[in-house]
Amino acid sequence: MDPHQMCKKLQEESFKENDDLRTRVAEIEAKNAEYQDLIEGLKQTIEEKDAKIKQLEDTLANLQSKPIKKTIQKKKDKKPTKK
Repeated sequence: MDPHQMCKKLQEESFKENDDLRTRVAEIEAKNAEYQDLIEGLKQTIEEKDAKIKQLEDTLANLQSKPIKKTIQKKKDKKPTKK
């Protein structure tokens, strides 16, 4: 095989390797985009759950700060009387 043919063969192999690598990079980038979408969805879910937890903590703190007897008395006062 003469040097020109060897060079051409190496060049073709290099082009094929480059094409294969470009294809692989495109696949990895697509998978990365999928993962980024999943991460964003999980972040949003976490934010929503954190907000709900904060709301429940605030409600619990509010309930704990009220005397129990007054809360029970208020519920009794709110009951409608029968006529």
